Formats: sequence, C-alpha cells, structure tokens
Amino acid sequence: MQVVDLVRDGLNDTMPEFGEDTNRGESITDAWDFVQENLECCGVNNYTDWADDPNVNSYPASCCSNDPVVVDLVRDGLNDTMPEFGEDTNRGESITDAWDFVQENLECCGVNNYTDWADDPNVNSYPASCCSNDPVVNASSNLPPCSLTNVYRDFTFIYAFPQGCEDALTSFIRDNLLVVASVAITFVVAEVIVVLMAICLLCCTDFD
Repeated sequence: MQVVDLVRDGLNDTMPEFGEDTNRGESITDAWDFVQENLECCGVNNYTDWADDPNVNSYPASCCSNDPVVVDLVRDGLNDTMPEFGEDTNRGESITDAWDFVQENLECCGVNNYTDWADDPNVNSYPASCCSNDPVVNASSNLPPCSLTNVYRDFTFIYAFPQGCEDALTSFIRDNLLVVASVAITFVVAEVIVVLMAICLLCCTDFD
C-alpha cells in the first residue's frame, strides 16, 4: 500500500470516531487535532467532510487557523521523560535509549541546552550521547574532543552539542510531518512523543 492510500484509509476510518467519549475516541481526536493544526488542513478532502460526522456539531477548532502545537508537544514530551533517563526499569531503559538516539543523531543536548542535565537526579554527568567528537562542534572552547574520561567529570567541563533537543526535534518533525501524521492517524497514537522518536529512528538511519 502506498503512502497516499495509507493516509486516505487512516483518515476515513478514524474520522467517524472523532469526538467520541472513549479512550480510543480521545486518542483519535488528539491525533486529528494535531494533524489539522500543524498541516493547516481540514477534513479528508476538505472542510465539508465534517458535515457528515455525527459526533460534531460544527467544524473542529483545529480546522481553524491558529498557532501550531508541535513546539509544546515536543517540549512537554522531553521534559516529562528526562527525569526517567537512566532509571533501571523497562520504561527507563526505553526512555534512555530514545534520548541517546535523538541526541546522537540530531546532534543536540538536553531540552533547551546541555545545562538541563545538571538538574537530573539520575545522572551525575552529561550523557555520552550529548558529546561531539568533532572539534569544531562544541559548547565550550579549548577543550579536547569528547570521551568517557571527559564526559564523567564536573558539569562545567563538557564538549557538548550546543543546540537543545527541543529545537532540533521540532525542526525534524516539521520536516517529516507527513510521515508523523500518517502513523498518528493510522495507529491512533496515545503517547505521541514515543512515536515521534520512533519516526526519528526510521528517518535517521542514513546518519549511521
């Protein structure tokens, strides 16, 4: 099945459940709102599609022009998962792997910048995935390339990526929003940030 067919079928199959007061209905509503707000679109073909939906009495607010929510979504997802980085649990390990992958491949560190890790109770230093081996890319000056020796020391000495992951991941999502939208609508994403990191994994394989 081609991407166009996948998107069309996903939209048509989930539209009737928009606005339903169920867990699935709420997830579908969130996914639709995310897509319409960020892609600045309405309905499957156009805004008239909503006239046939029994669960809505008017057009969804997400059909109307407003500020996109992707920045808030990314920021909240990163801030919510950062405290679990390094935890010795299945969820903690998954979050750690996701953070490491994003930081290494998008060349970013922390939410806003590398100093965010100083407030994390589960780490005593910057994650190694924050570090650049390129002497040109760094957040400090006159420091040797990043290595385990340099990573595990005081927070004031680090050879880290200067960009925060909020900006890096937001830019990545916007550049690949069609893929994100296809997955969100088709599989009814409840925890969107996990899917965003999964999409990042698929699209960044050429970085390896």
